[in-house]
Formats: sequence, C-alpha cells, structure tokens
Amino acid sequence: TLNYMVASNSNKSITTVASSGLSQSKIGIRGVEALNDDISFVFNAESGFNPTSGKFADGPKSLINNNGVALADRKSAGDGSRAGQLFNGQAWGGFSSKTWGTLSIGRHVTLFGDNTTKYDPMNGSYAFSIIGYSGLTAGMGDTQDVRLDDSVKYTAKFGKARFGALYQFGKSDGSPGEAWQIGGGFDYAGFSADLL
Repeated sequence: TLNYMVASNSNKSITTVASSGLSQSKIGIRGVEALNDDISFVFNAESGFNPTSGKFADGPKSLINNNGVALADRKSAGDGSRAGQLFNGQAWGGFSSKTWGTLSIGRHVTLFGDNTTKYDPMNGSYAFSIIGYSGLTAGMGDTQDVRLDDSVKYTAKFGKARFGALYQFGKSDGSPGEAWQIGGGFDYAGFSADLL
C-alpha cells in the first residue's frame, strides 16, 4: 500500500507497481429480482481487496503491522471500516419500490458516505482526493463509521426531492453501539443539495 498524500513515513521516493488510486478494488455480487410491477428484491455484497497481494482490505491490520517499527522503515497504514472480514464493503438485502423507495438491512455505507462520494469532485479517490484519502468525512469524523453493520437503511426519491434514513442497532459483535442518520436533498436545473 502506498501513501498517496504526505504522511508520517513519507521520507523517501518509491518506484513500485500499485493498485488503483481511484477506488478500492473489489469483487462482489449485486442483484435485482422483480416480484411484481412495483416491488423488487435487491441485494449487494462486496469485498475490497488488495490486487497486488490478493488479501482482503484491512485498515486496522495495517496499523498493527507498524507497531514497534522505526519511522524510517514503516509502510503506509490507515484505519478504516474494512477490517479483513469477508464482506468488508456493503452486505445487505431488502426491497425496492418504484413508488416508495428502498428498504434494506445488513451492512451499509452511511448517508454521509453516499454524499461524500456524490459531492467530491474526485469521487472519493484514495490517490487524488484529500477527502477520499482521509476517510474522515464519510465516517462523520471516524473512518470506522463509513460502513455500519447490523443496520437498516431507507432511501427514496419523490420527484426532485429525496430522503434517507439509517439506523444501526445497539451493541453486538459487528457494531459498537447505536447510531442513526437522517437526511434529505433535491435536484433542480442541474443544481443538487443535501442536508444531513
């Protein structure tokens, strides 16, 4: 893993093969199965991985690997919500209605995360966006909170307006505690705005 921005171990030049700086490499499955004219069953499960090693993305392990290592010998490291688990990206299933929106349960990207990618001119790129590199914005100040386990998410669009809500249930193996977000926005004549 490379530091695309200046970091504590940015003390030498590096020439190497690297994975994409535009986004996390990932593999997964996504689907939509119509149940009737209005309602569909929807699902999404994905895993981020490092294509140069074949290992699942694991931010916390990258920090552990630098423990006790002299600054001059450290490799890049960064915390995050991808912690080496099988489905370290999204992993959810639910129902989508053309009329009423989408309701799903599982592991979700937060509304903050959705909007960070939407409004960042570099689309949250790890290499070319300070917003994407830090992960703090999408995680509401904490990179681990970009994706929430054991959560329910509802999103809907009504004409030019949209609405979203997300709730993470209390403490369990996959989540440290309760969390919630509510937001809305609109699109009009090429202008878009959201408030969370």
